[in-house]
Amino acid sequence: MTKHLLHTFTTLRHPVEKLLEAEHFLARMTTSDGLEFQFELNAFLSASRSLTFVLQKTLSGVTGFAAWYEQQQVRMKADPAMRFFLELRNISQKQGPISFVGGSLPGGGWTYRFVGQPLAVPEELLGRDIGNCCAAHLIKLAALLTECVSAFPFHSCPARADRAPRRGVTALGRHDLR
Repeated sequence: MTKHLLHTFTTLRHPVEKLLEAEHFLARMTTSDGLEFQFELNAFLSASRSLTFVLQKTLSGVTGFAAWYEQQQVRMKADPAMRFFLELRNISQKQGPISFVGGSLPGGGWTYRFVGQPLAVPEELLGRDIGNCCAAHLIKLAALLTECVSAFPFHSCPARADRAPRRGVTALGRHDLR
């Protein structure tokens, strides 16, 4: 006889994996140059964009998540740098390579900067190394996940329900476990 779970647990495991994937490509980006740099940048853009898709899919059935995420979307759209990264991903996936310029560093290695074609570079990213810009974007995405944990502590990590059994079990909809 097959047993069926009465409850499907949610977790932020997969969104966190996307964050780690983006961090992986960022690390590789900082040690690459030329065409390899472009590949790592494209992979970073794709992984960082996927994080929000996976987050939405993961918690879509959680009460209150849709309203919470709608507020986060408003905030992200109002952030010129976050909007820029979204558009960069769309360009890299649908149109072709991202425009950037590079120069060699005195001690070896390269530095790259975004070029304002076809998108204007937001002021906070203007003249900054692309690796530093991507790191700042990654920090914003990590903050989004941290805020999600605060808003949905038991859905982001069901093990937390063990630490606060009554609230956790109720939040997870498992009234039969009390």
